Amino acid sequence: MGERKAVTAALSTCVLGVRSGRGFGRAGCQPDSILFWFVSQYEALQVTAGKHGDDLRNTKNEITEMNRVIQRLQGEIENAKAQVRSCPCSPAAEQWI
Repeated sequence: MGERKAVTAALSTCVLGVRSGRGFGRAGCQPDSILFWFVSQYEALQVTAGKHGDDLRNTKNEITEMNRVIQRLQGEIENAKAQVRSCPCSPAAEQWI
């Protein structure tokens, strides 16, 4: 966080220097270092966004697979119920339908 404060202070110095008509060089600011900081922050955000995108994609795939398993299990349950209904062996089997 200290680096961010330093960059903010440097940027403020540049802005004040330009507004006062002294320009970048005479204002004592270093636009290249400020630009470098912003570019490095942007690149770090891109990496983080990429990781979050990968995590989101993996989570979506896991949810899709779980939904397939749920549908398969529901089908198996319905098949078991149909077998129980068609079984003449036990009238008590109807309580499980």
